[in-house]
Amino acid sequence: MKFSSTLDYLIQRCWLWICIITIPKNEVPDKLKYDDKFRGIVFRVTELPKPTKQISYIYFCETKIVSNYLMIMADASKTTERTAFYSGEDMEVSLRIQYKRFIDSPESITVESIVVDKFDIVEMSPKLPVIINDDEEIEVRLILKVPNEGYKGNLKITVYA
Repeated sequence: MKFSSTLDYLIQRCWLWICIITIPKNEVPDKLKYDDKFRGIVFRVTELPKPTKQISYIYFCETKIVSNYLMIMADASKTTERTAFYSGEDMEVSLRIQYKRFIDSPESITVESIVVDKFDIVEMSPKLPVIINDDEEIEVRLILKVPNEGYKGNLKITVYA
């Protein structure tokens, strides 16, 4: 019986958060009511706080290479497994860069900078510039700060080499 009451309490708390989170943007209802006749649960929320943060939806990572050389490949993926982020929150991205030498190309290239559109790079490991030799792959770990205004779309990462 104790498990059932704890479970009911958790259901009540979760439902309340779901109600608050799923309110459409710019819409403030004057009250929310949930009435579960089966369990005898009734919720009435009369005052809802104004949202303090925007929610950003980030789906995938797009990479672009800006270089004078051929055969530079980059692949990025979110390490943080969610799509929804609050403004100001940190998210982690793994960026793999690979170089293969082509005719009249140098033995190694230097990655000079990495830019992420609309996001601030908080931390980068390893620090740039990084030298990549022929047939070598490096992994750059980026910690990005989610912008304060809401963002919906893919991360756009540009690598300059």
